[in-house]
Amino acid sequence: GFSSRQIGLAQPPAQEGEDIVVFTSDFEVDWTGQRNGMNPNSTYRDWTWTVRRADASQPWTVTNWGLA
Repeated sequence: GFSSRQIGLAQPPAQEGEDIVVFTSDFEVDWTGQRNGMNPNSTYRDWTWTVRRADASQPWTVTNWGLA
């Protein structure tokens, strides 16, 4: 099954046939990070990216990101 955290990241709920994937990553931001709303010279851990597509013939779209 899915954890409540995983379910929360997939909001709104998937429609029938829709694909959703949640990735988790760690990354470092240099001094330019503040241009994108990040804390400069910081390390982000457990950052999530949620991607969706309506079906296998459609492209993936990032629909959510951030710390969970």
